[in-house]
Parts: sequence; C-alpha cells; structure tokens
Amino acid sequence: MGRKGFTLVELMTVIVIIAILAGLTAGAVNNAIKQARIAAIRAEIGQLEMALSAYYGKYGEYPPDGTDATKVKNHINQCYRNFNGNVPTVTPETALKIFLGPLNVNPRDPFNVTDNTSTTKPFFEFDRNRLDNNNRYSPSGSTQPYVYFRAEFVKGKGNYDGKQGTVTDGNNNRAKPYADANSKWYQESTFQIVTAGLDNDYGSGNAVVNDNLGAAHLDNIVNFAKGRLKDLLD
Repeated sequence: MGRKGFTLVELMTVIVIIAILAGLTAGAVNNAIKQARIAAIRAEIGQLEMALSAYYGKYGEYPPDGTDATKVKNHINQCYRNFNGNVPTVTPETALKIFLGPLNVNPRDPFNVTDNTSTTKPFFEFDRNRLDNNNRYSPSGSTQPYVYFRAEFVKGKGNYDGKQGTVTDGNNNRAKPYADANSKWYQESTFQIVTAGLDNDYGSGNAVVNDNLGAAHLDNIVNFAKGRLKDLLD
C-alpha cells in the first residue's frame, strides 16, 4: 500500500527550498529597484547638464555656485544687464533652481519669482514636489539635494579648492567636489553635480576617489561617472 502525504523531513526540505528561492527573488527585485533609482537620478543629472549647457550658450558662462558672493554679483551684473533688484542668496544647493528655473519677466528684477509672477521659460523643468522652500532640489526618493560646483580658474587651470556644500546630511557631512587619485579635479573646466546617493550620506573626510574612499562617498551619484562614484573604481 503506498504512503500518503509527505514525511516531516520532506516537508521541511520543501519549506527550506521555497524560503531560499523567495530570498533569491527578493534580492534580485531589490537590486533591480536600486539600479533603476540610480539610473533615474543619473538621467536627471544628464538633463541638468544639458540645461547648464544651454545656459552657457545664452550667457557665455556657467552660473556661479554661490561659494563666492562677489562672483555671484559680478555674474548677475554681466549677464542680466537691466538688473536692479536684490541679489539672490546663492549656495551650491540653490544655484541650479535660481539660475535654471523660471525668471520674472521683468528684466529689472528677474529673481523675484512668486506663484503669481509672470515668468520666462526655464532651462529646466523642476518638479515642484521635490523643491523645498529654500530652492533646494532633491532627486526622487532622496532627502538630500543636488549640489552644484562650478570650476574656477587660477593661473589658467580649473580647480575647486575650498568649495563645499552648505547643507549637512543626517551624519553632519557636507557635499564636496572630487579629484582623482592623482589630485586632478574631475570636470575641471566646467562643473560637478553631486548627490548623496541612495544612502542620503555625502560622506566625510577627504574627497579623493581612490581605494581608500569610504562607502558613503562611493554611493554618491555624480555627473562625471556612469552612475555612482564606485563605478570609477570598478
């Protein structure tokens, strides 16, 4: 007479196999979601790059990043010839929205924009759901904003010496521009765009991309890598 059902050992074996398969499937799904988020943020960075290129095409230089208030004022006086308003407070976290977003159609006061203001066509369409009240714009799903650093030129050579973000993340870290292992700045003739990556941590300490760079830095998504900083070392 044939037996009926499974033995306890057989049943436990089936349960273990199902649990392993479920774990593998969940891991694959989580990794796919992570890669999709990285790709989406990197794609948006590419759109910001194109907007900055269009800005350069119109004004002859990239917008200032706010690390030097005098350069902000000089840029506005040079590029907005009819300007007679208040110079906006620019930081590396707000520069993208201030200069690439819509402006007041009044050329004498272009940066005075409210919900009721008639505005010009922006260089970049910012998702208002991801803008905070201080003009900081964050990647989708992130709690930390995009940070923009414009290269400066000293003795004909581009550099980012002394630049850093003004906003700290949950670990009290600020975004910084990056150099490679030979101390050569990335994007030394244009600009860097830095995000805190999926861990919402900009990373602490030295911002040189080498094998000693911490995991929080390596997770950051930037405009000079295909995705994360980690990709520059793979």
